[in-house]
Amino acid sequence: MKRIILIASMLASASIFAHDVDPLGLETAHFASSMAPAGVDTQPRRPQTPFGIRIDDAGRSITSPSTTVRAQVAAETRAAARLGLLRYDELGPVQASVEQERQIQQAGQRAIDQVAAGK
Repeated sequence: MKRIILIASMLASASIFAHDVDPLGLETAHFASSMAPAGVDTQPRRPQTPFGIRIDDAGRSITSPSTTVRAQVAAETRAAARLGLLRYDELGPVQASVEQERQIQQAGQRAIDQVAAGK
């Protein structure tokens, strides 16, 4: 008799738990295939990102092309390293002085001039 009651209670509880797949309704918020057609139309097409960054279909950010020459970036990085402004530890960045900023900009300008002279 106890065995029959146990089996009946397991069958009853199994059907109850089987219908409790998504009690909070989270599945319908994430999957467009489970939404009504009107709900799909109100969903945004692209993911919302902070600061207005646009994302393409592959998940990459869409930015405007850079106007900085590669040689300029390399020269400015070398100048900053020479001045001891680059750190690779947990202390954080070093704030450059006005004179150091001027030296870094001059190194970048020299690199731009060399590239322009070579063309």
